[in-house]
Amino acid sequence: MPDQFIRDRRVVLSYAASCIRYPASRIPHLNLLNKITMYNCVWTIDIVFGKQKEALDIIKAWGAEKFRSSHFKNSVNRLSVGHIGESPSHIVDEYLFGSLADFEKALGEMGQPQFKQYSDAIAPYIVPASQKWTVFRMIS
Repeated sequence: MPDQFIRDRRVVLSYAASCIRYPASRIPHLNLLNKITMYNCVWTIDIVFGKQKEALDIIKAWGAEKFRSSHFKNSVNRLSVGHIGESPSHIVDEYLFGSLADFEKALGEMGQPQFKQYSDAIAPYIVPASQKWTVFRMIS
Protein backbone atom coordinates (compact mmCIF):
# COMPACT_ATOMS: atom_id res chain seq x y z
CA MET A 1 0.00 0.00 0.00
CA PRO A 2 1.56 3.36 -0.95
CA ASP A 3 2.50 5.70 1.91
CA GLN A 4 0.53 8.55 0.30
CA PHE A 5 -2.66 6.50 0.73
CA ILE A 6 -1.98 5.98 4.42
CA ARG A 7 -1.30 9.72 4.92
CA ASP A 8 -4.62 10.70 3.37
CA ARG A 9 -6.86 10.46 6.45
CA ARG A 10 -10.10 10.89 4.54
CA VAL A 11 -9.37 7.84 2.41
CA VAL A 12 -8.24 5.87 5.46
CA LEU A 13 -11.35 6.87 7.42
CA SER A 14 -13.51 5.90 4.48
CA TYR A 15 -11.71 2.56 4.18
CA ALA A 16 -11.94 1.96 7.94
CA ALA A 17 -15.68 2.68 7.88
CA SER A 18 -16.23 0.17 5.10
CA CYS A 19 -14.33 -2.48 7.07
CA ILE A 20 -15.72 -1.67 10.52
CA ARG A 21 -17.63 -4.97 10.59
CA TYR A 22 -14.49 -6.97 9.86
CA PRO A 23 -11.35 -7.00 12.03
CA ALA A 24 -8.34 -5.67 10.12
CA SER A 25 -6.52 -8.93 10.84
CA ARG A 26 -9.04 -10.73 8.62
CA ILE A 27 -7.89 -8.65 5.65
CA PRO A 28 -4.25 -9.80 5.49
CA HIS A 29 -3.12 -7.66 2.55
CA LEU A 30 -4.59 -4.40 3.94
CA ASN A 31 -3.98 -4.22 7.68
CA LEU A 32 -4.21 -0.39 7.78
CA LEU A 33 -5.35 -0.06 11.38
CA ASN A 34 -1.98 -1.38 12.56
CA LYS A 35 -0.19 1.38 10.59
CA ILE A 36 -2.18 4.38 11.84
CA THR A 37 -3.87 5.39 15.07
CA MET A 38 -7.64 5.76 15.04
CA TYR A 39 -10.04 6.74 17.83
CA ASN A 40 -13.59 5.49 18.23
CA CYS A 41 -15.43 8.26 20.12
CA VAL A 42 -18.74 6.95 21.44
CA TRP A 43 -21.63 9.02 22.81
CA THR A 44 -24.21 6.90 24.66
CA ILE A 45 -27.57 8.01 25.99
CA ASP A 46 -30.65 6.36 27.41
CA ILE A 47 -33.98 7.65 26.18
CA VAL A 48 -37.28 7.84 28.03
CA PHE A 49 -39.43 4.76 27.32
CA GLY A 50 -41.43 4.97 24.10
CA LYS A 51 -39.58 7.96 22.63
CA GLN A 52 -36.91 6.22 20.52
CA LYS A 53 -38.25 7.40 17.14
CA GLU A 54 -38.48 11.04 18.23
CA ALA A 55 -34.98 10.96 19.72
CA LEU A 56 -33.47 9.28 16.65
CA ASP A 57 -35.08 11.85 14.35
CA ILE A 58 -33.41 14.64 16.37
CA ILE A 59 -30.04 12.84 16.49
CA LYS A 60 -30.09 12.24 12.72
CA ALA A 61 -30.92 15.90 11.99
CA TRP A 62 -28.25 17.01 14.46
CA GLY A 63 -25.76 14.66 12.80
CA ALA A 64 -26.50 16.11 9.38
CA GLU A 65 -25.83 19.61 10.72
CA LYS A 66 -22.62 18.43 12.45
CA PHE A 67 -21.29 17.04 9.19
CA ARG A 68 -22.30 20.20 7.34
CA SER A 69 -20.83 22.82 9.66
CA SER A 70 -18.30 21.37 12.11
CA HIS A 71 -15.12 19.33 12.35
CA PHE A 72 -17.28 16.19 12.68
CA LYS A 73 -17.11 16.13 8.86
CA ASN A 74 -13.60 14.66 9.36
CA SER A 75 -15.06 11.57 11.02
CA VAL A 76 -17.07 8.51 10.10
CA ASN A 77 -20.36 8.00 11.95
CA ARG A 78 -22.42 4.99 12.96
CA LEU A 79 -25.68 5.09 14.95
CA SER A 80 -26.98 2.05 16.85
CA VAL A 81 -29.75 1.20 19.31
CA GLY A 82 -30.05 -1.59 21.85
CA HIS A 83 -31.53 -4.81 20.57
CA ILE A 84 -30.57 -8.01 22.43
CA GLY A 85 -29.15 -7.71 25.94
CA GLU A 86 -29.54 -3.92 25.90
CA SER A 87 -32.68 -1.81 26.09
CA PRO A 88 -34.00 -0.33 22.82
CA SER A 89 -33.91 2.96 24.72
CA HIS A 90 -30.08 2.82 24.71
CA ILE A 91 -28.64 4.83 21.80
CA VAL A 92 -24.99 4.64 20.70
CA ASP A 93 -23.64 7.39 18.42
CA GLU A 94 -20.09 6.51 17.27
CA TYR A 95 -17.51 8.66 15.49
CA LEU A 96 -14.24 7.34 14.08
CA PHE A 97 -11.52 10.03 14.13
CA GLY A 98 -7.92 9.99 12.99
CA SER A 99 -6.69 11.91 16.07
CA LEU A 100 -7.85 13.06 19.48
CA ALA A 101 -7.19 16.64 18.37
CA ASP A 102 -9.81 16.21 15.61
CA PHE A 103 -12.34 14.91 18.15
CA GLU A 104 -11.59 17.70 20.64
CA LYS A 105 -11.99 20.33 17.93
CA ALA A 106 -15.30 18.83 16.77
CA LEU A 107 -16.62 18.63 20.31
CA GLY A 108 -15.54 22.21 21.02
CA GLU A 109 -17.57 23.42 18.05
CA MET A 110 -20.80 22.04 19.54
CA GLY A 111 -21.25 25.33 21.40
CA GLN A 112 -21.97 27.16 18.14
CA PRO A 113 -25.50 28.63 17.84
CA GLN A 114 -26.71 26.33 15.03
CA PHE A 115 -26.46 23.29 17.36
CA LYS A 116 -28.46 24.68 20.30
CA GLN A 117 -31.83 23.80 18.77
CA TYR A 118 -30.86 20.11 18.66
CA SER A 119 -29.55 19.90 22.22
CA ASP A 120 -32.67 21.70 23.45
CA ALA A 121 -34.93 19.39 21.41
CA ILE A 122 -33.39 16.14 22.66
CA ALA A 123 -32.95 17.16 26.31
CA PRO A 124 -36.49 16.15 27.44
CA TYR A 125 -36.01 12.65 26.00
CA ILE A 126 -32.69 11.84 27.73
CA VAL A 127 -32.82 9.96 31.03
CA PRO A 128 -30.97 12.23 33.52
CA ALA A 129 -27.30 11.33 34.10
CA SER A 130 -27.31 8.64 31.38
CA GLN A 131 -25.34 10.44 28.67
CA LYS A 132 -21.56 10.05 28.43
CA TRP A 133 -18.66 10.06 26.00
CA THR A 134 -16.23 7.13 25.90
CA VAL A 135 -13.11 7.13 23.72
CA PHE A 136 -11.40 3.95 22.51
CA ARG A 137 -8.01 3.80 20.78
CA MET A 138 -8.28 1.23 18.03
CA ILE A 139 -5.41 -1.26 18.04
CA SER A 140 -6.41 -3.65 15.25
